[in-house]
Amino acid sequence: MAPFVCRIIFLWSYRKNNNLSTTYLYMKYIFYQLSNSNIGCVSIAGKMSFFLCMLLFTGYIQLSSAQNPTKKRTIKAEQKNQTAKSDSIAFLKAPVYKSLQAALKNPAKVYKLSLTGLDSLPASIGSFPNLKVLDLTGSHLKSLPKEIGNLKQLQVLKADSNQLTSLPKSISELKQLQFLSLTHNKLTSLPEKIDSLPNLKILQIRGNPDLNRLLPTAELVQLPWVQNLSEALKDPAFVYRLQLHSIAQLPEQITSFPNLQQLDLSGNIMAQLPASIGKLSKLEFLSVTGSHLQSLPEEIGNLSNLKTLDLAANELKTLPASLGKLSDLEQLNLSENLLQTLPDQLGNLKELKVLDLSSNKLTSISPQLGELSSLKSLNLSANTLTQLPEQLSKLGSLEKLNLWSNQLEQLPESMSQLSSLKDLNLSANKLSSLPSSLGSITGLESLQLQNNKLIDLPSSLGKIKSLKEMNLSGNSLQSLPAGIGDLANLEKLDLWNNQLSTLPASIGKLSKLKSLDIWDNGITSLPEELKNLKELDVLRLKTDLLPALEKDKLRTMLLQTRVLPAGLGL
Repeated sequence: MAPFVCRIIFLWSYRKNNNLSTTYLYMKYIFYQLSNSNIGCVSIAGKMSFFLCMLLFTGYIQLSSAQNPTKKRTIKAEQKNQTAKSDSIAFLKAPVYKSLQAALKNPAKVYKLSLTGLDSLPASIGSFPNLKVLDLTGSHLKSLPKEIGNLKQLQVLKADSNQLTSLPKSISELKQLQFLSLTHNKLTSLPEKIDSLPNLKILQIRGNPDLNRLLPTAELVQLPWVQNLSEALKDPAFVYRLQLHSIAQLPEQITSFPNLQQLDLSGNIMAQLPASIGKLSKLEFLSVTGSHLQSLPEEIGNLSNLKTLDLAANELKTLPASLGKLSDLEQLNLSENLLQTLPDQLGNLKELKVLDLSSNKLTSISPQLGELSSLKSLNLSANTLTQLPEQLSKLGSLEKLNLWSNQLEQLPESMSQLSSLKDLNLSANKLSSLPSSLGSITGLESLQLQNNKLIDLPSSLGKIKSLKEMNLSGNSLQSLPAGIGDLANLEKLDLWNNQLSTLPASIGKLSKLKSLDIWDNGITSLPEELKNLKELDVLRLKTDLLPALEKDKLRTMLLQTRVLPAGLGL
């Protein structure tokens, strides 16, 4: 009986814990209880049998560990995790030491140290092997000892509101450091390797007016916008974000802000920007939207740190060639202006990722735009383009191309080289055909072709296996190629307002199709394969032209889908 009970206990414990060591300890505990039990029903023979089972099980654990090194490693990993958990618990429960002398009595047990009012920090600060948090805020420190680099477990270092002019190179040895705050000091530089600290997530350095370094974006966005020029001029070195409204021109005092990184001048009425704008050497963000701006100074090209330039909704007719000097620019918005041409120098913006030229008066675009090797999004919608340059195909990083509402009559075969393209909008143009090479853009997910003059489609479209959405409404299509059934990931197909009388049988292969719009066509019959569209839940169809027999057939087919026949009047 005892071996049977032992086996039951073993199976139950192992299934619950999925761990031999835990199961062994559990059985050992039960044996201890049985050994000390005075319960009469537990005989000596029963206890002895249970003991023998324990010996066998102990041998089984040792044999398993020897034969299965993976389990052995798992046990070691569990032990390591337990040690890490123990350290975390110790850290959470650890007191905050506020005296260096008291902390040095048992340095290995010190996890948190907060020291204030110091004139200097002694070399003994490097004596704490497990220190994770060091707060030196509000002292009078002019420097930190090199021994601070010995704090290999340090995760948080706060040295705000001191008089630090520099940091020791050894700070780059703090590989576990995650948070470093050095605000309101007198720093003029930072160690070169500080950016290579592998775990550093937050670096705060504001309030160091002589520091020739930009604030990290994460710190910058936490600062409020200064919206009053008079207030800003009281302490210009500490102004990082400036927002000015209701001004007719930018005041010359704008050059008084040596650390300005973000400037928002949107919603004003000023025809131009002064040449002095080019002196804001740290400026990263400049927005002058909706301000009736008519021209830009050549000096705007001196903003070498500029990453975002938003000039939307103005009255710009030309752009200075110096824009091509903005080597760090990542986003450029020139939408809703009066631009007719673009300077070739825009092709020099090698870091540009987003370019919006929509709603202008462009009739052509410079072939040099093909040199924008980092460009991911290009919006040329609502212009009067009649053709695209072949060089556009060199945009190997382009993911989104919007050409809505132009005058395009054909597309270059070279578009197939846009290998990264995912979203292509060609709607509201004058396209009567598509190049067969379009099917080579195999990563395309969205294709918008509505409101063109398409009569047919190339069979190669079926090669775009990744396509999820295709809109062909408002064309003159009389049939669809059988290859359309190869679009295995297509979820939405819009064919509204064409000249279709039926659909190809291959439509039934679109197993992921959820929405099908064939409204306002001349549909008189539908293939039986429509019943295979198990995921279909939206079907727009005029049933007026369907004969009674076709309506009955359609009603039966729809019962195999998610579409309610009653919704179509069937």
